[in-house]
Amino acid sequence: MASLNKMLKSVLAETPLVQNLKKSQYMEIILNGCKSLEERFTQIDAHLVQKEMNDVRSREKRILSTVKKITQDFDLINKIANLYSEKAK
Repeated sequence: MASLNKMLKSVLAETPLVQNLKKSQYMEIILNGCKSLEERFTQIDAHLVQKEMNDVRSREKRILSTVKKITQDFDLINKIANLYSEKAK
């Protein structure tokens, strides 16, 4: 699990959304006049987030059975590793 955790963290750091944080034009759009991401996050409407989370929870029940099947796959780590090794070629 530790190696999977490291791999997922490194993959996340390489995702386009995270990489875009290094681009000044992208940050201007995201910040929308704020000085930092922290300031921008303070503008998030908590009620809207709660509503969206409730909507996700209602859909989660349908997805959960599929996720359970995937997580019970004992060869999951090898399959993920193969996907990334093929992508690196």
